[in-house]
Amino acid sequence: MIGEINARELTGADVLALPDRERDAFIHGGVTMMIQTAAVRQVGTSQCLLAWYWDTPDAHTSILEFLERQPDTRAAAIIFGIADHACESLNP
Repeated sequence: MIGEINARELTGADVLALPDRERDAFIHGGVTMMIQTAAVRQVGTSQCLLAWYWDTPDAHTSILEFLERQPDTRAAAIIFGIADHACESLNP
């Protein structure tokens, strides 16, 4: 729960309304969980996610921009969609 909202229900607007450190922690956590989940069966995908998020200078900024553009969309779906576009193998 973040405030009174279940984390998976947070919209782009909800995440952007968080203090900077909490907002960044939510995004980092979402990406990290995707990496850990993919690592179980899709090592190449987890490596792609690692490279995309940590080695691409604008990855975090791109997520923030999409959260702003899609304020009523679930934040987790936005993060997944951007990651899926970057790695093209999250949804086999």
